[in-house]
Amino acid sequence: MKKRLFHCTLAVLLGLALATLALWLGTMPPSQAAPNIHCVNASGTGCGPECGGNCHGSVQDAVEAAISGDEIRIADGTYTDPAGTVAGIANKELVMRGGYDPSCSDHDPEVYQTVLDAQWGGSVVSITNAGDVLLHFLTFTHGDGTGNCDTTGCGGGIYATGTNLHVGGCVITNNVAGMTGGAYGGGIYVYNNHVDVWGSRIVSNTAAVASSSSSEYGYGGGIYVQVGSASLWENEILDNVGSVNHGGSGGIHLSNVTHADVLTNTIRGNRACLSNYNGNGGGLAIDDSAAVYVAGNRIEDNWAGYLAGLGGGVYVRVSDAHLARNVIINNTTGTSSGTGGGVYILSTTPVTLSNNLIAGNAAATRGGGVYVVRGGSPPSQAILVNNTIADNSDSGVLAYNYSAVTMTNNLIAGHTVGITTTTTATSSVSADHNLLWNDSDPIVGTNSILEDPLLTPDYHLREGSPALNAGVPIPWLTTDLEGNTRPQDGEYDIGAYEGTVPWEYVYLPLVVKNYPLIIFSDDFEDGTLTGWTSNNGTWTNPGTYMRGEYTLGNGWNIHSSTGGNIVYQGTVNLLSGNAVGLVFRSSADGTSSYDVILDAVDGAFKISERPPYQVLDSYSMTVERNHPYTIKVVADGSTIEAYLDGVKRLTVTDGTYSSGQLGVILFQSTATYDDLQAWETP
Repeated sequence: MKKRLFHCTLAVLLGLALATLALWLGTMPPSQAAPNIHCVNASGTGCGPECGGNCHGSVQDAVEAAISGDEIRIADGTYTDPAGTVAGIANKELVMRGGYDPSCSDHDPEVYQTVLDAQWGGSVVSITNAGDVLLHFLTFTHGDGTGNCDTTGCGGGIYATGTNLHVGGCVITNNVAGMTGGAYGGGIYVYNNHVDVWGSRIVSNTAAVASSSSSEYGYGGGIYVQVGSASLWENEILDNVGSVNHGGSGGIHLSNVTHADVLTNTIRGNRACLSNYNGNGGGLAIDDSAAVYVAGNRIEDNWAGYLAGLGGGVYVRVSDAHLARNVIINNTTGTSSGTGGGVYILSTTPVTLSNNLIAGNAAATRGGGVYVVRGGSPPSQAILVNNTIADNSDSGVLAYNYSAVTMTNNLIAGHTVGITTTTTATSSVSADHNLLWNDSDPIVGTNSILEDPLLTPDYHLREGSPALNAGVPIPWLTTDLEGNTRPQDGEYDIGAYEGTVPWEYVYLPLVVKNYPLIIFSDDFEDGTLTGWTSNNGTWTNPGTYMRGEYTLGNGWNIHSSTGGNIVYQGTVNLLSGNAVGLVFRSSADGTSSYDVILDAVDGAFKISERPPYQVLDSYSMTVERNHPYTIKVVADGSTIEAYLDGVKRLTVTDGTYSSGQLGVILFQSTATYDDLQAWETP
């Protein structure tokens, strides 16, 4: 089957952060046994020699034959199973990767598309107590998670408990968490561990589809994560539904998580509830969670409910959350009643909003832009800094009962009421250095500007805007929504955007850079190596990637960009020779640096530093030549973490280098590099 239901053309952006490969040299502990490779194709025959005779006709057969640490490669086609669930994994760590030719030798997910179809007979993939499991370049469809969580349904596409789950470059579509009763996670359900999802499409899934009872809540139509932690980045979360009949949440639901990063996703067209009951969080719901960072996302056209709901775009309840550099537009609570069209906040732990554009949202009852509320003391708390909140229904910011809102450097324009509160005895607003331009501005605070902000149609500042250089310094806020430096002319601007654009400079529909604090990005599509300086070897750009060759020793190519606390990632391919990797916190010639490398001779993934060369940590593995790997490194202070194909393999603590340039390295090798990107850490 050459067509799959949906396809993610991303070549896996592994991790919101990126790795740095360390090069060889140095002694290694004895290598562990190489993992076995299993091949699955339609006939169960004709597998390539790399599979060592492990040739299977079904995915479940391969799972049962594999031992912990093995890799399962799945060829082009659609795979079903008489049991319904296509793969049930328990108590073993596995890599399951689609996108291969029938021999499992040639990997090209654009050509070879792998679909796992449960035919409504169970979750497509069910995983329990399996350590780390990586699912890569697969489509999951027609899964039904009914009964997975006792009396409720969980995880139609992917159900995972007691497992660190890693999902990259996948499509999860047309699955349901439960046919009867309440349900959680139409596309993906993860409980009590960590989950990474990147470069994937979660489309048209439903949590609860039943329509006969008032108890059929459906939470997380796309993704539901309960307890544990999550990293979700560069995904498309589209057109998912929480509940057909009662209440729920639409795109993503985070419940009782200890930490989560939700970064650079598109969250669009999701519905928390299709009936007249309240839904909570059309796009994103954050409930009773800690250390949730939501940045660089586009959250648009989501509904909290058909008739009523809370938080059309984002719903935050009793959580430590920071929303930064997001575009939150055209969301709604419902057509009859509801509050918090853009953002709904009910939390005694302060919720911070910085550098967001919140525009064109609607609340049928009140609070079109941002709505803060609590039923009693102590109050719900929100801190708003340098946001642009414009053209929402009725009010820009509403501090309802028992709420305390602090506002600095915000631009509030185009509303019936700008900033308001309903009960001054229980609610308060502290406002300083804001620009207000609304039909009515009952609360202005101190040092405020009451003038036309002179905005472009996409809410940037025009020349002559009174918001220019009118803000107060915010030491921790050093960039704007698009990653531009703050301040630019000595003083902070008011609103989400720093600086001006010409009046003719119009984006419609809104288009913004969905990258948090980007340092550099190079996909080499321009055919040049501009910004790169080599040290040893021959380095070329054939047109879509960088190629390096040096057979005498170490060869480096260093980019002009610099960073200290960074996430750095890229795809590397060792065509021949010894080792390939990434370099960070480096000198201009690469000789003083940290490296993250894949070493085919030593059989290891390493973090090292130089000079003198020393291996700081290593992970034993078989490094395949002519095989693309995605490496990501996260360097934060003295802590360095290295990820391989989405799985964290190495962690070290070392303070030798705090900042430097970024680049690539090879040792006595020919190698290619692609999709190199780096960001500052949040």
